[in-house]
Amino acid sequence: MAFKKLKVSKNRKKTWRKHTNIDEVEEFLEEKRLEERLGDQNLGNQLFFIEKTGSAQNVDQKLVADNQKPRAKQKVKQPVKKTEQLVENLKAFRALKSCSAVKPFLITRPSAPKTPKRLKGNLSRKVAESKSCLEKEQKKRKEEKRGKENPVFYDMWNESEEGIIKDDKELKELEEIQHLLMGKNKPKISDYHYQKPSLLPAVEVPHPGSSYNPSFEDHQDLLSKAHQIELEKAKEEAHLYRVLDAYYPSAENAPTEESWLREMSQGLIGDKEKDESENELEENEEHPLLLKTSIDAGKRKSKAQRRREAMQKQLEKAAKEKRKMNAISNQIFQLDKIKKEIKEAEEKSLQRQKRKRERIISKMYKPNILSRHKFEEPDIEVSLTEDVAGSLRSLRTEGDLLKDRFSSLQKRNIIEPRKIILKHRKKHQKYFVKK
Repeated sequence: MAFKKLKVSKNRKKTWRKHTNIDEVEEFLEEKRLEERLGDQNLGNQLFFIEKTGSAQNVDQKLVADNQKPRAKQKVKQPVKKTEQLVENLKAFRALKSCSAVKPFLITRPSAPKTPKRLKGNLSRKVAESKSCLEKEQKKRKEEKRGKENPVFYDMWNESEEGIIKDDKELKELEEIQHLLMGKNKPKISDYHYQKPSLLPAVEVPHPGSSYNPSFEDHQDLLSKAHQIELEKAKEEAHLYRVLDAYYPSAENAPTEESWLREMSQGLIGDKEKDESENELEENEEHPLLLKTSIDAGKRKSKAQRRREAMQKQLEKAAKEKRKMNAISNQIFQLDKIKKEIKEAEEKSLQRQKRKRERIISKMYKPNILSRHKFEEPDIEVSLTEDVAGSLRSLRTEGDLLKDRFSSLQKRNIIEPRKIILKHRKKHQKYFVKK
């Protein structure tokens, strides 16, 4: 009795893993892994070949052995099928052929009458084409025969160009394919592509004072550095207090409503006489006395005056051009001075380039601005004098390895500086309707 196959839904990961057979896939992957480990077993047939010529001594021995053996019935060799015949019998190529018995409809057009001259020209062209085809085939056969007789050998593991022979056909074909795919010239890659984002070392050498058994001088040096950092932090806090907190009044000294009214009402009561005098002055200023001024029409210039002015302008222009030409001609006698100026300008440009290079290099040793958060240098891991232990057994650990690696990545501009931002959920407001 044949059991009915169960229908299982495979829309979940659990059921898919349970009811699917992946043995074939695993075998295929295992074979691939074996090839990666040991290499392709069929690759040796491509790399090596069996020498079939042999020496003259081996050939003579083989002939003697063949003569001594009794002759068996010679098998009739069947003719080997050509590749074209094999290709025709393939089902894939048979599908490409037309299966219609109807011949395609061809439109025939009246051609020009073939004159004897034209026929002669066509024949000569056909003869020339056939001759060139024959020459090409003969040349190709000769090259193939020469390649079989004198095969090209080279060291395939040698990376230098000395071991590779340039006349190899396979290499030429590969180069042609490379030129077709990638172009004649290889793409130029800038040096900046291989430049690291920072020149700082991945693991910085710690200060000798942070050792579990440091010398007195090293330990005091590390303590002084940590003390200097703390002093700078205290100085910054004092500056912020002086600029922000101390600048504004405290809650006790803050202005009240009564003090604000008193300040705003100053000058409004008891100064009526002053206000009246100010109003009178303003009225007088609004209506000043009109002064009668006589406007002169001005005399017009005569034609002679205009002509003299135009001639004077032309003479000034000619004198200016003459001075300019004299200055250019005098530059020939100032070659030493010009050379000196050029040399000074070149030196200045070289110094400017040097300063720019130094500025770029010094910038590579500092963290860049990659986000809105600024990189903060972690605190120096230091232990006090009473906490220093002379042995690793009684050592107190300072700092965290993961935090140290994280800050190193930020300092070397590999990742941007970050801060922990906690999500604060807003309380949902409840609305009540009063009855």
